[in-house]
Amino acid sequence: MLMKNKGLNALEVVFTIFVLIVVVLVVVRMVTNVMQKQEAQKVVEDIRAAYGYTQQRDKCANICGQWQDTSATRDAVEYCLTRVQIDLNGNKKPGERGVGAYLPQAGSGVCEDGLYCFHIYDCCQGTYCLTPQECAKILCRYYMDDLGYSPEEAIRLIRSGPGGKRIYPGTCHVDYTIEGGVRITEKTWWEKAKYNSTSCNEVLGLSNEESSPGQGSQTQPETPPSPPPLPGGQGS
Repeated sequence: MLMKNKGLNALEVVFTIFVLIVVVLVVVRMVTNVMQKQEAQKVVEDIRAAYGYTQQRDKCANICGQWQDTSATRDAVEYCLTRVQIDLNGNKKPGERGVGAYLPQAGSGVCEDGLYCFHIYDCCQGTYCLTPQECAKILCRYYMDDLGYSPEEAIRLIRSGPGGKRIYPGTCHVDYTIEGGVRITEKTWWEKAKYNSTSCNEVLGLSNEESSPGQGSQTQPETPPSPPPLPGGQGS
């Protein structure tokens, strides 16, 4: 009888330890999720105060200046594809993977490894600016008209390369709700500009019949004062 009780006590101890381990793991998971959620919902009201901003802004300004001087498509393409490294969470490590915040001036969540010149610098000729939306159109025209890719191939290249130059939202996760119950994520700006499209025809507002390699020039910005020329130079 004594041996039986000892056996039961040992099982109870093992079971208790197991339950405690499970509880600890659950608590750690909950704390981690809360911390990640807090990080994801960080708001950067003024990116100009972020570590690394000034240097990256100057880099973008120089590239923008080249486009303003030449109106060359290759310079517009370079500006659109240029990523910047800025610290959003205050640890002075710009360009980190998995780090993001809600950026009101962009109307979107952004990731440190998915920030571009058009997020931090307004590059314009008159009222025509190289916004994420206009960059999507410029890049589509460039890959289709100048390099001869199909609309489907062009949008894939914009998202995946070549040479590591691509437009993508980054590796963080932002989930923020603004006034009116509008949900903001790290992909809000990316999807608004239609980088997630299956074809450049969607970006340019063309039907399949209207577009083929070398014909993307049929769509242009709506009467911009100084629009960049359609792709005709070599890409950067």
